[in-house]
Amino acid sequence: METRVHKASRRQPGASGRLHRMETGEWVWESEEDDDDEDDAARDRPMNTLERADSSDSDDDRAAFTIGSAGAPDTRQAPLINLVLRMRNARHELNDIRFEFAAGKDSADGIATELVGAGLLDARDADVTARQLQRLVDDFLFPGAGGPAPRSLTFRLNSAPPEPEDEQSLVGFAQISIVD
Repeated sequence: METRVHKASRRQPGASGRLHRMETGEWVWESEEDDDDEDDAARDRPMNTLERADSSDSDDDRAAFTIGSAGAPDTRQAPLINLVLRMRNARHELNDIRFEFAAGKDSADGIATELVGAGLLDARDADVTARQLQRLVDDFLFPGAGGPAPRSLTFRLNSAPPEPEDEQSLVGFAQISIVD
């Protein structure tokens, strides 16, 4: 486990920071700006927390993870896009992984690699997730003449369990969405 955490703390190409686990077990995203400005230790940083949601009429357990850059966005920087990757984990629990994508700074491959390194995404799904993330971001930033850009994409995972797949309940599928 400690080896996996150590791997997650290394900065990947295309990522705007790094994800690491605190001694308390919380995931913390540290942006490059934090590395440059180590004197500002009191600065607020978003925590990556696991939250249990009550589901009285469903057997779905939902966990929420958040990955994002610390600090307020600078208007001179590339636009930040808030995203949610929704998928089921090995225990069939529905997980929401929230993160920011800084256009022009982050890369879809870098984000997918960070998610794999943090143990939130199966390595077999990194390529398909990166492709769908890039497609969603490109459609959002450069909408075509065919109408509004999609705000959500559902796609099949390579690590699908050996049971009947269901796109609606995300069994064998994942969904990536732009949120406000």
